[in-house]
Amino acid sequence: MPKLTEIVDTCLKNPALKAKLVADPVAVLAEHGLKVPTGITVKVVENTSTHFHIVLPSTSASGQLSDEELAAAAGGWNMDNPNESRYITC
Repeated sequence: MPKLTEIVDTCLKNPALKAKLVADPVAVLAEHGLKVPTGITVKVVENTSTHFHIVLPSTSASGQLSDEELAAAAGGWNMDNPNESRYITC
């Protein structure tokens, strides 16, 4: 996901862009040519020296991932082809 990596790298150098990404990630992604599919919520969180986030993939009602969900979680979300998966990972 080169585009997403680029955005994150830029945010580390540009506090204004970082603040905007935290406040309205969908808009910032769109400004950089990355469309978030309808119905998907994007939340930006930041690790600190005292707070570390672990993101778990969603599970189906049975508690098991379907083959499709497992493939998507393992492969991430292709921002160049957002219909490929519904997960955004870094």
